[in-house]
Amino acid sequence: MADYKARRQFLVNKKIQLPYAMTIVIQASIITIFLGMCLYWINKEYLSLLSIIAKDAFPKSTVDKIINTFLFKILAVLGINAILLAIVGIHSSHNFAGPIHRLTNYFNEIARGTGKLAPIKFRKKDTLKEVADAFNLMTENLEKKKDANKEITDKIKDMLSMLSSGLKNNSFDKNVLYDIANEIGILIDKLDKNNKT
Repeated sequence: MADYKARRQFLVNKKIQLPYAMTIVIQASIITIFLGMCLYWINKEYLSLLSIIAKDAFPKSTVDKIINTFLFKILAVLGINAILLAIVGIHSSHNFAGPIHRLTNYFNEIARGTGKLAPIKFRKKDTLKEVADAFNLMTENLEKKKDANKEITDKIKDMLSMLSSGLKNNSFDKNVLYDIANEIGILIDKLDKNNKT
């Protein structure tokens, strides 16, 4: 998972991207509907006034036809606007939904034991780089602690092996046994300290 792979699909996390895109569409649609209705009302009032002033030039049937055409155009613009904004919303959400999707998959792999603790990389355009940097620092520190703990447990195993073979052969005096037990206690304290930090 640490290797960089370009994402090929734009809907990588539908739970995040679709509501985000829908929010953009709804907000822009509200503005478009409001402006469209204002224009419709102004146009209707203006054309109604014109039909009163110049009855011969603008008969009521012509005015109604113009108003209905204008309303249809407003609805068409609203529909096209919604489609374009949905595409823009999904595209812009891709830069943060992708990293969230990638981190989620990575964490799940580690939790299942199928993933390796390794640095994670995002694309240049992706957001959440700070999260990736913090995660990479955390994994680096965990690896260092893991290596230090392994070194300590290896020392403890060696000492216990030496202690076991010495006890079998009856070749230790009390001072050597005390020193080995003391050293094992110190190493266990180091393990405890490493596990707490």
